[in-house]
Amino acid sequence: MSHNPLFAVCCSLMVVYLVGLYVYRIYLPPVAHIPGPLLAKATYWFEFYYDLVLRGQYTFKIKQLQEQYGPIIRINPEEAHIADAEFYDVIMPDHPRGETNGHDIAEQYAFGRDDNRVSAKDFDPSFHDASNAGVRMGHLVKHFPFIFSVMKSHPDSVQVMLDPNMASYVKLQRDMKAQIELIRRNLDGDMYKTAPYHTIFHEVLNSDLPEAVKSKNRLWQDGQVTVIAGTLTTASALSYTLFCLLTQPEVLIQLKRELNDAIPDPRHLPPLAVLENLPYLSACIKEGLRLSNGVSSRLQRIDPDKAVVFTDRTKNKGSQFILPPGTAISMTGMLMHLDSTYFPEPLVFNPGRWLGQPGLDKYLVPFSRGTRQCIGINLAYAEICVILAMIFRNYGSVDVKMDDDAGYLELYDTEWHRDLEIVGDGLLPINRPESKGVR
Repeated sequence: MSHNPLFAVCCSLMVVYLVGLYVYRIYLPPVAHIPGPLLAKATYWFEFYYDLVLRGQYTFKIKQLQEQYGPIIRINPEEAHIADAEFYDVIMPDHPRGETNGHDIAEQYAFGRDDNRVSAKDFDPSFHDASNAGVRMGHLVKHFPFIFSVMKSHPDSVQVMLDPNMASYVKLQRDMKAQIELIRRNLDGDMYKTAPYHTIFHEVLNSDLPEAVKSKNRLWQDGQVTVIAGTLTTASALSYTLFCLLTQPEVLIQLKRELNDAIPDPRHLPPLAVLENLPYLSACIKEGLRLSNGVSSRLQRIDPDKAVVFTDRTKNKGSQFILPPGTAISMTGMLMHLDSTYFPEPLVFNPGRWLGQPGLDKYLVPFSRGTRQCIGINLAYAEICVILAMIFRNYGSVDVKMDDDAGYLELYDTEWHRDLEIVGDGLLPINRPESKGVR
């Protein structure tokens, strides 16, 4: 048998490198003192296994690990995850450290146009389906970032051929690029001055922001995120809330009584401010947002200048953990929303839990919080508020009907366990493969 000394040397060097790397990751990094499983400290393959092999299970694994190790753990070689809702405002501060439907509305506000999907046959689900498919690739792209570049290198026609739903996605991108150029060309002309209102992109292009921020490539990608964020998450919150109201007549009757008192004429809604101040409607919206969990993945923050000090209030009470500047620290809103410490019977839709409990709002973070929270929070809340008020002022359910109702709504072949239960995390919540959503 021939012996290749060069190959042996290369193998030896590789073994030495890997051993050294794992020893460093486990014992020497700034977060070495944070507890957690050995594999998570040593390698990203631990996270990869739960994200991709087990299809979005790492968030649930983190919950199990924190029950074992405590409220602060290392979940990969560089990142600490914290499960203490009282700490959320520390890493998500409000100050810098150092159906008309959601799609049409978000698009109208961003670009002054819409695709009228509400008027389309079956509401044209292609964009929704393509957006969901794109979001579901989040974990794959997170672990292998080059995949995104490879995908974008293919012509649009190839993307559409691989997935016909991508046609609406590609069309949106083309239209956004053309719209941005149109707005840019007319900033100094009559079209800008006489526009009935200015979109987000009118204001960005007409601002004194750096030119790099106003590039077409940057803006169309920001626009795409704006439209997707205003479509999937809002639709999910509405779906969960509708399902829960239609399956809990004792809750729906309270909501309808409040709406009937506040809206004497169902053909004319009062101002948005009036609707937003209806206590039971607000409670239903909050409970729907809590259960739908618009974003299910953890959110990271890094303070480049200051150390962050976390004090364990539970497992190792009083123990302090110092996280040096530059440490990735994450928290997961979905785990907060399902924490029985703050929300007893967390899987039960119970709007009553919000009544007379203003302090509970602190633990509701569907839009995140702080300087990086969702910029569409007010628009999304207004959409949900108006849509629910319009629907349930005019319609009841099979079990709840009022004299002046125009009709009633009935669920078709929809079950919580099969269609709505969150069984995985893919940036957005993952339901079971057989789920058809709320129908």
